[in-house]
Amino acid sequence: MKLTKPSFLVALAVTFTVGYGLSSMAYLFFSNLSFYDDNFSKSRKLRIVDELDLGTNLLKHDEVEGLRTQLASAHRARDIDFYLLKRKDEPLFFDDTRHDFGKLSVSFVPNQIRTGDEFSYGTIAVGDYLLVAGVYEGRWHYLKTALLDSLRDFVIDMVIVALMLCGISIYFFKDIRRIIKAIRQRDAKEINRLRGAKSATHEAAVITEGLRAYQSQLTASTHERENLRKNVRHSVRRELDSGRAPPYQFECVMVRTDINNYSTLYLTQPTEPFIAVIDELFTKASAVVERYGGYVTDFVGDEIIYYFKESEHENAAAVALSAIRDIHQIASDLDQKIRALPNGYDFKVKSAMAQGSLRFGPQAGGLALSGGVFVETVRILSQIDEKQQNSVYFPSRLAPRLADVCISELKKTVALRGVAGETEIHAVTQYALYHRAVREEDNVRSVQFFRGDADLCAALEDIAKPQTAERRAKTIRSLRVIGTPSLDPEVRDRYIDTFLAVVQEGDLVSMASLLSVAKQIVAVELYDEHMRRVFERGLGSKHRRVVANAIDALIYYEPTVPNLIIENIRRHAYNNADNRVIANVWIQQGLVKLNETVIAGLRKMVRSPEFLFRASGAFAIGELARHYRSENRPCFETHFPFHELLAELVPLLQDENESVRRQSKRALEHAHYSGENSGSLRVA
Repeated sequence: MKLTKPSFLVALAVTFTVGYGLSSMAYLFFSNLSFYDDNFSKSRKLRIVDELDLGTNLLKHDEVEGLRTQLASAHRARDIDFYLLKRKDEPLFFDDTRHDFGKLSVSFVPNQIRTGDEFSYGTIAVGDYLLVAGVYEGRWHYLKTALLDSLRDFVIDMVIVALMLCGISIYFFKDIRRIIKAIRQRDAKEINRLRGAKSATHEAAVITEGLRAYQSQLTASTHERENLRKNVRHSVRRELDSGRAPPYQFECVMVRTDINNYSTLYLTQPTEPFIAVIDELFTKASAVVERYGGYVTDFVGDEIIYYFKESEHENAAAVALSAIRDIHQIASDLDQKIRALPNGYDFKVKSAMAQGSLRFGPQAGGLALSGGVFVETVRILSQIDEKQQNSVYFPSRLAPRLADVCISELKKTVALRGVAGETEIHAVTQYALYHRAVREEDNVRSVQFFRGDADLCAALEDIAKPQTAERRAKTIRSLRVIGTPSLDPEVRDRYIDTFLAVVQEGDLVSMASLLSVAKQIVAVELYDEHMRRVFERGLGSKHRRVVANAIDALIYYEPTVPNLIIENIRRHAYNNADNRVIANVWIQQGLVKLNETVIAGLRKMVRSPEFLFRASGAFAIGELARHYRSENRPCFETHFPFHELLAELVPLLQDENESVRRQSKRALEHAHYSGENSGSLRVA
């Protein structure tokens, strides 16, 4: 769709109205100024005399209230601007147009008329009374008076102009009026019909497209809000976002972590401080679960329930126990802090772990998780007798899967209610430490089981050491599974030191890999100048993958990258014909502002004779389409130059190169393309 509709109508109408009003005011002022100077001033001074004569008659009969009414009426009619009545030097009443009667600090001499540059007044004395009445002089006061006197005619003129503008608007904005009617009637079909009709103005076309997009986004948001209202748990939200249609089942390892002696502590300890301790534990435990790629499903009193999907982890049981280890360490830290208080107490936790299937689907009017593993973890938790230490119990069938992360022993064999047969229950006696599991046993695969801040520092320290490229790559790859980055400044500093050590060694592949995992290791809140210098080192590399990953990292931490940096990157990329770097640059700039420069740059790529540039350009267009359609739907729907750019991908679906065809198809899918090869884009 071309931007050929008129867009100056509103500006013209506003300019005409304001100009007409100002010119009318000026005409009223200058056409009446000479009249006011010669005649109006004299007539107002005569009004002073009239009011004083009337006041004399009223005061002779002691009609003070009648005089007050008469003077107030004259003041409202603007026959006089101020008045004052005194009795034996004590003011009885007064009024002043300018509200600064105090500035008229003059000695009022009875029975005379005085004329000045600023004001004129007259006085009379009747017995003990002294009456003062006057008017203000000067050009600006006359202007105000002129405007007030001509206000009626001015209003009539402006009403006529407004009616004329209404007639123009009724004609040129008829589409907008139809849109308003459709909105009031909530007629979605009418809005969609207007979208396909020819619009009289550019504004009507933009509003129609934006309104339809907003309506779609609002509908989606309404459905999402309704789902969240029924299902507020974090795990349910994650399942909804997975894209799978419920009901469905999946295998997982579930954990229940419970506070020992909760009932006793709750009844004996001050409530608010104790609840604050629980809140701190649950908050930090939730962060640990998320970092290990798990899902918190519920908080029940003193208990937190979470699970790890088998399909998302190489060894979900070992990952779950690693999370338990870090959560128990949090509890131990809290225990030390609490016992150091004057009225301290023991703060211990216990955890039960089991493996089984969960069902996600309709339940009790909403969507919920259910499964026998909920019951099994409850039964195992009830078998923990130790109350003076942090304990972990699990069924013996999980013991072989936990050999890399702990040492355990058979604790008891019991018949768990609701579980068929007898169950052998193991207890953790010792956790594996990073130093032994990774360094001494030289098992890089175990890095994934140590995601605490201290363990991350140890892993980064290992990466910085001289070693084979294969071993370093495996260690870095193990860091990709981290769910949430660290907020510890020490981890950030260790990451910077590790990157610089790899740079010093000249390992370009590891440099690129470290740049790609930065977002998994260091939180955005810790981004600073030192981190930027790391990325700038990557931008200056001659290795295309290092530069591309540096741009990705820079965009993640600093979306509004300084234009000078981006311009230098783009110039360098064009000089070296680096299609991937150029595409990343256009993505970065398009995410900040999707302007004509970005559109022109991407159009140049998709029209390139080189298939690598066409493929990368299509990829960049797809990323921008995906972002704006999901994050800013009205912008996406009404950005017609971007629609024209998307339409240029349609012929590329028949490109001779398979990569170009694949990226073009992907981009059009992100844009929800539903048209044919006709040069126009329709968005579903």
